Amino acid sequence: MSTTSASGTVVGTNNVGGLIGQNKIGSVTNSMATGLTTGLGDRVGGLVGWNKMGTIDNGSYTPATISGVNYVGGLVGYNENGTVQNSNVATDVTGTGSRVGGLIGFSSGTVSTVYATGDVVGVNRIGGLIGENYSKSTTADATGLVTASGDLIGGLVGWSLSNITDSYATGVVQGVSVVGGLAGYSSGTVTNVYANGNVTGTGEIAGGLIGEAHGAVNSASTTGNVMGVAAVGGLIGDNFAIVNTADTSGTVNGTTVVGGVAGNNSGILEMVQSSGTVTGVDLHTGGIVGYNEAGALVRKGGSSGNVSGGSSVGGVAGQN
Repeated sequence: MSTTSASGTVVGTNNVGGLIGQNKIGSVTNSMATGLTTGLGDRVGGLVGWNKMGTIDNGSYTPATISGVNYVGGLVGYNENGTVQNSNVATDVTGTGSRVGGLIGFSSGTVSTVYATGDVVGVNRIGGLIGENYSKSTTADATGLVTASGDLIGGLVGWSLSNITDSYATGVVQGVSVVGGLAGYSSGTVTNVYANGNVTGTGEIAGGLIGEAHGAVNSASTTGNVMGVAAVGGLIGDNFAIVNTADTSGTVNGTTVVGGVAGNNSGILEMVQSSGTVTGVDLHTGGIVGYNEAGALVRKGGSSGNVSGGSSVGGVAGQN
């Protein structure tokens, strides 16, 4: 299918798309949808509800809203081993359940050269671009507000098990636990990225870039302010990864285990810098790390911001 468009309202239950409900091994190029798309169930997308091993190239959706329950995306609700490239969305997306994204709700294929600018609302695994990601994502950007009442929330991706490269998120991110300016949870390698939006987590684990990191982080920066309860960091809330070359400049506020770069560190932080004010209330507040676990390392790091807290407070680490 090529050079097609749809502008009418589309309403259905499952597998609902503004252009195509289910695209199975098909190709969709240079196509767009502009009508209101509503799904009363799952797999709802502005262009395609369920993209199963298909290719979407140069697709767009604007300006009406998208709504559904689970697997809801501004362009594609459920991308199963498919390819989405050179595409964009400029609309708000709302899911009353989980796996909701500004561009794609769930993705296990390839995503490249894409962006989303609308606001995203959901419960768990919510992202400004992708809610739950198993795709290699390259040159992927999101700028909208992300608001969720649950966990695993990110400005770009809520839950990611794949690599993210040359990407950024600039929107404000609000959730409960495991909340990040770029990704809520990440176990893939993250390279050449930044996040500028303020991050708020009303529960545990909040980071300016990543809430909980298990994959390597290379060449990253954040400028947004971060606020949370426990395990709160300017870059990463709870770190299990190797982080190489990163800087943070926003303020960081939390109750316990609060750090300018990482709240809790079980990995390696190398060549990291923090320049924002770090404020804790109870235990373990540090200019770089709130709590540096046994065996964890901080190398070639620096902190220049003011640090204040309750007990175990340090210019670099609250506890080492």
